[in-house]
Amino acid sequence: MPYCLEYRITNPGTDFSGWYDLDGDGELDPVSFTAEQLGIPEAERSYYALELSIERRFADGWMVQGSYTWSHSYGNYEGLVSSDAPQYASYLTSAFDTPGLMEHASGDLANDRRHNLKVFGVYSWPWGLQAGGSFWYLSGRPSTASACTPPMRCCKTGTARSLSTTTEWPARAAAAAPARRAGRWT
Repeated sequence: MPYCLEYRITNPGTDFSGWYDLDGDGELDPVSFTAEQLGIPEAERSYYALELSIERRFADGWMVQGSYTWSHSYGNYEGLVSSDAPQYASYLTSAFDTPGLMEHASGDLANDRRHNLKVFGVYSWPWGLQAGGSFWYLSGRPSTASACTPPMRCCKTGTARSLSTTTEWPARAAAAAPARRAGRWT
């Protein structure tokens, strides 16, 4: 067997202590790794925004509301849901699964949309007809390039075992994240 990849659950950038059958005798042995040994950085995410808004309440047969938001979202972790990869539930992102996934991961996040402009209004004619409309402009998201890390394989048992518990995880969970972030451009 070339190598065995099993996942252990820990918080990014923290030490890990748990249990694993190191010698194959069926008994769990204590293991510990420092955050430095794991090679996985702390999760970082920052969001800054400035919003300007206007509003004219309905009078003399018309009204208008609008807003412009400038924002910047950056770091190495988008949150519980990753918008740049297919994901169907929270807490299932591939971020921090292996150190290779975090190479070049810092920068503009996939949900970073710098400009957001919204305007809507209503006009009412004296004979009772009303018309309304809206406009919404949202700038695009940053591009994310991906490359494959060395192939991830499940152990010959076909399962991954958590060190903190003896719960068996499906084999597909152990191989769910073979892509690594190779950079971001805006």
